[in-house]
Amino acid sequence: MQIPLAAFVLAAVLPAVPVQAEPTYSLPALVARAKPAVVTVLAYDPDKALPSLGTGFFVAPGRLLSVRHLFAGATRAEVRTVGGETLPVAGLLAEELAWDLALVAVTTPAPSGEVLPLATALPAEGERVVTLGCPFGFEWSVSEGLVSALRELPETGVLLQHTAAVSLGSSGCPLLNLHGEVVGMQAAVTTGEKVLSAGQQLNFAVPCDRLVALKPGNLRALAECAQEVPAGWQPPLLGGVDRAGLRFLTRDDFQAATAFFQDAVKRTPNEADAWFRLGLCHEKCGEADKAVAAYKQALELDPNLAVACNNLGVVYLQQGRTADAVEALSAAVRLKPDYTLAHGTLAEALVKVERYEEAAAEAKRAIAADSKLAAAHYHLGVALFHLGNRDGARREQEFLLGFDRGFAERLGALLGSAPARRQERQHEHDVDAPGE
Repeated sequence: MQIPLAAFVLAAVLPAVPVQAEPTYSLPALVARAKPAVVTVLAYDPDKALPSLGTGFFVAPGRLLSVRHLFAGATRAEVRTVGGETLPVAGLLAEELAWDLALVAVTTPAPSGEVLPLATALPAEGERVVTLGCPFGFEWSVSEGLVSALRELPETGVLLQHTAAVSLGSSGCPLLNLHGEVVGMQAAVTTGEKVLSAGQQLNFAVPCDRLVALKPGNLRALAECAQEVPAGWQPPLLGGVDRAGLRFLTRDDFQAATAFFQDAVKRTPNEADAWFRLGLCHEKCGEADKAVAAYKQALELDPNLAVACNNLGVVYLQQGRTADAVEALSAAVRLKPDYTLAHGTLAEALVKVERYEEAAAEAKRAIAADSKLAAAHYHLGVALFHLGNRDGARREQEFLLGFDRGFAERLGALLGSAPARRQERQHEHDVDAPGE
């Protein structure tokens, strides 16, 4: 076979690049060596019917590492080995609450005597790792993944973010490199904010340098320190995970997102959308005056931003500034005639200023676009009542009975009052309703 001349030219020009061989390892052999050092931990709180379940691993004969929250409120605990032994926990030798660490002593060393060595350096991002734990009570389950990031947490430090599968019961399990060294220990798998949840490839482990720093002290029985960390305690590092990255943008955490958009308007002060989103965060956090200021700045930069007009009108309604609300919401529907929610909220504002014919017209426009808008039906009913059309108001009340009894009852109460005259002023509660 003849080799094309171009191949010789390329070979002469390009330097040879050595091929990096994948490290050779035997995962079954690694697991077989590590398994005798990994235990299932059962911690008993006298106020709970069933024990808390987690994982731990021996780092010295008779000493194991696990997570501190597992022993919260517990007065006794025991560990189960792969060999079938059940070893009572003698107590705590050391703890680090900030990192949810516990160095635990057992009354009798495991017969196998196996321990896991702690790594002296953090793993690299992209490095392969293995876990061995007790997810949902399935003891000594193996999973493999990658170190996806060395994640710097505010006011805490570095956590190992990894993709090895973990679930409830995996807390405290070792994160091993391919040499069988512990590079980290799995942190709590869930938090009150559900930062982490079973089955996701978004998991966090306490790094090995924190494990190495935990030195044994005087032994304390669990009963002595049971109330120091009460049941339900959440380790501080989970708060750091909760604040890490831009996760708040994925879960409607407007309090956290406020700082993000405050920074955004500093970087791009002429970006109307950034000011609008800052206003929305302030609105959602109940900061009405700040929301108004941000929405007005957005409209200063982009007077055609209909959504900012709408939201500004909603906040004005919350502040009781009904005339300003009518002006802002009228601008919203003028800029965007098919803005259904703005028509509905404008109907509410017009009812409040007793402009009932206009209110009825705006409510009808909203209902024409979305017949299920309960607030629009309610405000249409209120407007019709004040215009002397009790039959029309009654029809709206009957319609509301089918899917919003709160509005239906309010409208029914209005219909049960004295007959209204168009020019007769009604009490505030007769026409008050929340904005859309």
